[in-house]
Amino acid sequence: MKSRWILGLLVLGFGLNAQVPADWEAKLESIVQDAGTFGKANGGMIMKVYVPGEWEWSGAEGYAQTDITATGDMQFRVGSISKMFTAAAILKLQDQNRLSIDDSISNYIRPSLLVVDSITYGDQMTILQLLNHTSGMGNASANQTCQVQALSNLEAETTYEEAIACGNEVGPYGQPGEVFTYSNNNYTVLAMIIEEVTGQPFDTYMNDSIIAPLGLSNTYIPTTNEIQTPHMGCYWQQMFTTYDMTIVHPSLYRGWASIVSTTSDLITFYEKLRNGEIISSQSWDLMQTIVSPSSYYGLGLEQFSYYSTPYKGHAGEVGNTSGLYFCDVSTACAPNGFYVSYNINYAREVDFVNEIDRPLVSAFKSCLVGVEEETSIAFDYQISNGQLQIQLDQNLSSGARLRMYQINGALLHEEMIEMNQASIGLNQFPSGVYLVNLQTTEGQKNIKLNWLKN
Repeated sequence: MKSRWILGLLVLGFGLNAQVPADWEAKLESIVQDAGTFGKANGGMIMKVYVPGEWEWSGAEGYAQTDITATGDMQFRVGSISKMFTAAAILKLQDQNRLSIDDSISNYIRPSLLVVDSITYGDQMTILQLLNHTSGMGNASANQTCQVQALSNLEAETTYEEAIACGNEVGPYGQPGEVFTYSNNNYTVLAMIIEEVTGQPFDTYMNDSIIAPLGLSNTYIPTTNEIQTPHMGCYWQQMFTTYDMTIVHPSLYRGWASIVSTTSDLITFYEKLRNGEIISSQSWDLMQTIVSPSSYYGLGLEQFSYYSTPYKGHAGEVGNTSGLYFCDVSTACAPNGFYVSYNINYAREVDFVNEIDRPLVSAFKSCLVGVEEETSIAFDYQISNGQLQIQLDQNLSSGARLRMYQINGALLHEEMIEMNQASIGLNQFPSGVYLVNLQTTEGQKNIKLNWLKN
């Protein structure tokens, strides 16, 4: 647990939807407070949690930049979360039969660009191998000489050719399909392919095909060094030096980390991606497909399992730390899973997996349905011949929903109640204590059920 005395120096700025359960407000505030690097001069964090069909919450603490208080609606550089957008754009082009991810990259890059010839094994690489980081291509970000040059003048433009050359100096890591090595240069080349296939600048195509159609009004790829609205800073500490990367030429990150957004817009993007509003369901399945030798990475999508629960999305670092994930949990607190997006304006100063991601999954996995009435709902119930029988007052039949949970919050059964009555067969469940929740337009009521199987 971090020292809490420093919190007295910071400005708390928690916002919440009126439907957020009071206990969850406290839990989420605690995660933000405990995860932040608020001992630093500009330390701050913002986070949003969205539980589809239930509630949403956003919070902020500390400072976005010097003397600027962090607020939950601030924009920030999302870092490698941008790879989700680029991967979606490539798969959308495949849905339109404008390319195939199984093709060689040489099919889509003009010989005059010399990219294929300048990359070792470039003539053997496929678009799929770029998407899932199995191309073996070198990573410009791992080139110390190029990194020092970039940090010495963050406002300088970086060309595609310069990024490729920096990667070539530290690669290849292996032949295509032989190893999994996370390389930002894979997505640099994907941006080039998008330009060649569409005839548009990468930034223009991303806006016209994904950002604008989804109505992501606070999401864009900057055209200047600065973000023009109040935003979170980017601070990267190396040894005894802190680099302010808040102002940086967008070309440095083109294709792999160039997007600016907000927690709300990122969650909207991800929900629409999962719901088939950007790419086809077949393409979404491809994004989630992990091909050996990768062990956790699909197509622009990191995939983990915390407490035996799928957790998918992407992290990002460009002088800050960001995250966008969906947790496919089904419990009393989140029957349809939950989304989370966050940004911390210092890079690599927070163990976000163990201080944000895991605590969130644990909380949603272990939540309990309360046994106290939240409102008075007229209904009767009884157990007869292994059946739980529910009978509602006839005025409550519209929109009534019945859910049954294990004591640890895992959802076992859900149905809409019709004709004022419902029945659940209990013999399918072992003896134990269960929780039953009835929700109507008038409110909800919970009962604790002690079931002894014959």
